[in-house]
Amino acid sequence: MVEILPATESLLERFWGEPPARALRALVLAQDGEPVAVVGFYPGEQRWVGFVEVKESARPALRARPRPLLVACRRMMAVAARRRMPMHAVAQNGIEAAERFLEHLGFRKLNAEIYEWRA
Repeated sequence: MVEILPATESLLERFWGEPPARALRALVLAQDGEPVAVVGFYPGEQRWVGFVEVKESARPALRARPRPLLVACRRMMAVAARRRMPMHAVAQNGIEAAERFLEHLGFRKLNAEIYEWRA
């Protein structure tokens, strides 16, 4: 079972192998106590930059049961909405469902690479 946890420096360090390089707001998806995905955003210039990182080993399970990932994304978008700045994201190349996932969350394509979401 996948749990959604507040991101702590310890969980993020276990996920990335080092402490976060920048200030961010995030949630961690953990399976059996181990972080398998991070969902969050960090401040950019005049916008938030949203991200989702999933360990390769967890992709099949989250693809089969995406609800925890969707819930975590919606929670982070609710936090970002209170800050009243648009959020930008890039669909990762090589992940065929990335664009569909962003569009499902309400992002719209600005150009060939960048998607934008506004509260």
